[in-house]
Amino acid sequence: MQKSITRFMPPIAIIAMLSLYAYRTLSAPYISHGLESVVLPLDFTVGLPAIFYVFAMKAKKLTLLTAIPVIWIGYGLSVVALGLSEAGILPYLLFALVPVEFAITVREIRKIVKVYRPVKASSSDPVT
Repeated sequence: MQKSITRFMPPIAIIAMLSLYAYRTLSAPYISHGLESVVLPLDFTVGLPAIFYVFAMKAKKLTLLTAIPVIWIGYGLSVVALGLSEAGILPYLLFALVPVEFAITVREIRKIVKVYRPVKASSSDPVT
């Protein structure tokens, strides 16, 4: 029974996330501008990847590299919701996203190297 529930959890979670964020994007014009320019970008660029991590990445045991497109989708939703890429804290988030993505990529590369080195040492041809 548990296996059948977890099989459907990521699609249900993704549908729930997309509907929630569609609602938030559509309701953005009705939120005060000062609050909207701070909360919406943080919600989209931090909240969306965090929910994706909990419901999709943990359930399917995916790498952190799969979160990078979700982060950029959140940034794109923020631009769409606010109307311009220079609005609110979006420029600061853009400068914060690049180092975070670089750190995620370096971490995943180090994992690959950690697995590859013992194989290379034990075999003359590590590919086979």
